[in-house]
Amino acid sequence: QLKLSEMITAALRRGERDFELQKYTKAFNEYRTVTILTGDPNNKNYQLAEKRKEAIKLILQGSK
Repeated sequence: QLKLSEMITAALRRGERDFELQKYTKAFNEYRTVTILTGDPNNKNYQLAEKRKEAIKLILQGSK
């Protein structure tokens, strides 16, 4: 079983990869997983994931 920190890192990596590949819905879900697993708004990974989620929302709104 993976440690929590490893799960967070793996989700963050998948999110970054999906974001770069413009698979925004998949990336958003990975970033949401990071925020849920982290559960701490002061955590750097949490903050990064939140910023990415906001960026994805803007990208998806702009593409409609």
